[in-house]
Amino acid sequence: MFGKTQKLKLPLMEKARKSTKYLMVFLLLVISGFIAYSFLSGPGGITAWVVSFSEEEEPFSVNANVSISDFSIKSDNLIISISPERGIGSLLVDELRFDSESPEIRFLGYKGTVSVGIDGLLNLDGKADSMLVNGVSIDKDKRLKVEASSLGFKSVTLMDLDMNSLEFAASGEIDSAGKGLFELNGDDVEIESFKGDIGISGSYFSIGGETTKITIDSVPKIVIG
Repeated sequence: MFGKTQKLKLPLMEKARKSTKYLMVFLLLVISGFIAYSFLSGPGGITAWVVSFSEEEEPFSVNANVSISDFSIKSDNLIISISPERGIGSLLVDELRFDSESPEIRFLGYKGTVSVGIDGLLNLDGKADSMLVNGVSIDKDKRLKVEASSLGFKSVTLMDLDMNSLEFAASGEIDSAGKGLFELNGDDVEIESFKGDIGISGSYFSIGGETTKITIDSVPKIVIG
């Protein structure tokens, strides 16, 4: 009788041990999940979440109306249209000074830097294929040397931009077609593979074109594209 009783109880004891083991594993997973959640969502947790809206880098339209205090780009082939502000700064083309009273000055095939500082003034350092002053073309056998220093302007338009990356820190709004409207509060922004135009009036920028990816370095971090 005693031997038979032992043989009957062994399988039950093994089942009990297995059940206890499974229960411990389950509890361990629950506790680990709770700790991970607390770590990620708590005040000292990870705050750089990535919000992705697609897997393929298909171009989509982007429009932004933002305030940028310090803007600078370098472009290889650009059209620049300037409506100067009278009597502020200087514009030299092949060392010839141009009157800032001209209603419109346009550079075609411009290669070089374009910047607008915190003072809201335009600086150019580059070369252009040709120049239009009030619709009159100015061409030379060689490219025109363009230098603008702290030039005041009513408006500036940068056209036919084709840039691997457009980067700036801004406040305002970015609208990505079909992907959402995003508010900026001094956040760093990168617009990759940007093709389009930028209109500038003081520190206010209107950006319109196409991109494959937008990264907003906010909290949480947002990646669109």
